[in-house]
Amino acid sequence: MHRYEDLVVWRMSVDLAVAIEAASNRARRTGGLFNQLRRAAVSIGSNIAEGCGRATDNEFIHFLSIARGSAAEVDTQLRIAFRSGHLSRASFDPMLASVQRIRWMLTALMRAQT
Repeated sequence: MHRYEDLVVWRMSVDLAVAIEAASNRARRTGGLFNQLRRAAVSIGSNIAEGCGRATDNEFIHFLSIARGSAAEVDTQLRIAFRSGHLSRASFDPMLASVQRIRWMLTALMRAQT
């Protein structure tokens, strides 16, 4: 199987979760949307790691699919936070680019397993 620490997509997802945590602290946002955004961001890397710990490729793909769903959540929630004025363009743009790259990489990794 895979060592999640060796996967670029896992490292990127951890970096994104840290960036989202920092942005929410800077915005002094601890409620509602930012709580969900932080949970969804943490879920991406967590599901990649859990999939790596599973016994079969099918299980790995299943958890990559869950991670991809969490990445779609993060994409949507970042857009809502930005459009609501809770994130600056300087914070939003790199995080959005990162989550979009993560989604692409998860899709490619899933395809490579089949």
